[in-house]
Amino acid sequence: MGTWESVRENIPSKTRDILYKSVVRAQNKPKTVDLMSIILLLTGILLLIALFIDKNIENKPMFLISYGYSFFLTPLVLIILNFRGVFSFSVSFTSVNSVARHLIEGMFAGVLLFVLLLQINAIESPLSVKENNPILIVAFALFIPLFEEILYRYLLLSKLLRKASPIMRIIVSSLLFAVAHFPFTNILTFFLYFLTGVILATLFILENFLLPSFVAHCLANF
Repeated sequence: MGTWESVRENIPSKTRDILYKSVVRAQNKPKTVDLMSIILLLTGILLLIALFIDKNIENKPMFLISYGYSFFLTPLVLIILNFRGVFSFSVSFTSVNSVARHLIEGMFAGVLLFVLLLQINAIESPLSVKENNPILIVAFALFIPLFEEILYRYLLLSKLLRKASPIMRIIVSSLLFAVAHFPFTNILTFFLYFLTGVILATLFILENFLLPSFVAHCLANF
């Protein structure tokens, strides 16, 4: 194997010119935003509008601080990273051969999370809302888990913290997950949110797919 200079001499000039122009076009190609990120952003905005119009939610600012932020923060982060060319949006939810296992793992973890959330609700209830609010039920049972799992598990664990050790990735992502679920009146509530993040992060790291943690999050919230 020779140096690039010696190899380049053996390439016809026409071929060299074509390769050079292809590289230049690729470098100057405008960065685009993935369509899925735009869809997620629009969905999040529409959900926020619907929830803020709904009169069943009494403490709306607290809802935005504790939960609603993920509706626009997650897709915005995706759009920014995608536009900068850091990665293209492609979330691996599951594989064909692992769907059953992922569902079972998610349901088992969902029971554990449900117990933790019962303890949190016994200590404090940041939201005052009627139980028969279908928009809030759909938001909590489906869209909040979707946005939070993409943000805290997919983006943090597999993208932003990918060079850290598994233990460090779990700790950092779980701490951020707990801090984001403000307010918490005491250290016990914070610890329960942190433990929730640990369970979800461990599921994702063990499987490297989003379906198990997503199912667990959905069941616990529902």
